[in-house]
Amino acid sequence: MAIAAVVAFHAFPELVPGGFAGVDVFFVISGFLITRFIAAEMQVGSFSLQRFFVRRARRLLPAAIVCFVVVTALAAVVLFPDALWYHGRSLMAAVLMYANFFFYDTGGYFSAPSLEKPLLHTWSLAVEDQFYLTWPLLLMVLMPRVTRKTLLVVVVAVLLASLAFAERYVPSDPEFAFFMLPARAWELLLGALVALAAFERAIERGVAQVMAVLGMVAIVASFAVLTPQSHFPGLGALPVCLGTAAVIVSGLAHPSLLTRALALKGVVFVGLISYSLYLWHWPLIALTTYWLERPMTAMEAGGVVVASVVAAVASWRFVEQPFRAGHGASLAVRSSTADMRFALSMLAGCVLVVSIALGLKFARGLPQRFDGAVRAMLDQMVSSNPKRRSCDNHENIFANDAICNFGRRKEASQSYELVLLGDSMAD
Repeated sequence: MAIAAVVAFHAFPELVPGGFAGVDVFFVISGFLITRFIAAEMQVGSFSLQRFFVRRARRLLPAAIVCFVVVTALAAVVLFPDALWYHGRSLMAAVLMYANFFFYDTGGYFSAPSLEKPLLHTWSLAVEDQFYLTWPLLLMVLMPRVTRKTLLVVVVAVLLASLAFAERYVPSDPEFAFFMLPARAWELLLGALVALAAFERAIERGVAQVMAVLGMVAIVASFAVLTPQSHFPGLGALPVCLGTAAVIVSGLAHPSLLTRALALKGVVFVGLISYSLYLWHWPLIALTTYWLERPMTAMEAGGVVVASVVAAVASWRFVEQPFRAGHGASLAVRSSTADMRFALSMLAGCVLVVSIALGLKFARGLPQRFDGAVRAMLDQMVSSNPKRRSCDNHENIFANDAICNFGRRKEASQSYELVLLGDSMAD
């Protein structure tokens, strides 16, 4: 449901205005799954930080690298030089896990120019990566040394601090709250809290059934009610996150109609391809809209969604599965040599992507793709008046009067002959 909501929001924003909250569902589920796995291994003394990062890399990197390379090839055909230059910079940010910082610095998630950013969606992957660089370390320090109750108190305290941080910045800098880990960590920690609290031993069947229904209502209502103008991701994200936690807790406690519905083959399969679908859907939507130079029709958007699903299935089948399985070796018997080979291959892939990104950046978006007349026009589209830095705003005009003139210089006893008033188009 979460990936369906995100894809629907991007393809049909009027249909699911709050579908962007599907990412928050991902965060809670991710915090639950990863923490449950780490805690189980720590309890039996088998947790290894190295193996944890290798597993995360096997899960995320191969599909991402393939997607980034293919999307960049498509972008080189579709995007004008200025947009391709920007894509190169965002490509670097995506592969080096600082995409959330990059997109915060260069524009908002909900702004119109977001359709010129095929890798905008990688901000959420960066948030997760940054979280999992620190969270296992904190668990390694605390779990052997404190009681379970103390651990839960610490998690709740950090969770509330993160939520308070988000509330602090949503009114004054909503983009900062949207993109940055300190304002999003509470969502991942809510899932972690569910994993650590072992609710399944304490909830009666009837209560679990009610929790499942109320949780799903909160999730669906958030998708329907939230908009890009909502107070988000502070308290505005609380219903969808608490709803997700409630669904998880109810499923741990007792089977229900909801858990049985979520176990249907079709639903499970969507879950299996959800990561690849998340990777592919937004670049295809953004590049198609950019190429059309207008919003997509419903039929066009539907076609792009179908293409995204096809790409996701191929990515899951031919990229995700082989790398996650270690080319046939089980997790238990996978050798350090196999992990080393994997690490070297992923390093080579990352170096390739970084090289492509640097090439696009220093080549200024490859304007050589266009002939002389078109290239001259494109250069003018992104150029600025060399006098702008010195002459923009009236204070600069008077301070730099000697260079901010058209035609005859103003004499001391006379007024100006011409004044140019306007916005960036007047530049």
